[in-house]
Amino acid sequence: MDETREILFQRQVQRARGEYVVNAGLSLDDVAQGKARAIRLFYMALLTEGFSEQEALQIIVSVPV
Repeated sequence: MDETREILFQRQVQRARGEYVVNAGLSLDDVAQGKARAIRLFYMALLTEGFSEQEALQIIVSVPV
C-alpha cells in the first residue's frame, strides 16, 4: 500500500513538472511533435509581444517542457 502511494505521489510531482506523460495511445513521436508545436507557438507569442529573438530563446530554454 505504501509503495502504491509513493508511486502515485511521484507521478503527481512529475505531472506538476510536466515530465510525466500518460500514454493514451500516443507514440513518442506524437508526444515530441506536440511539445515542439507548443514551443513554437510560445516562441511566436513572445515575438509578437515584443521580445527580441534572443530574449525569447532565453525564456524558452529556461522553461521546462
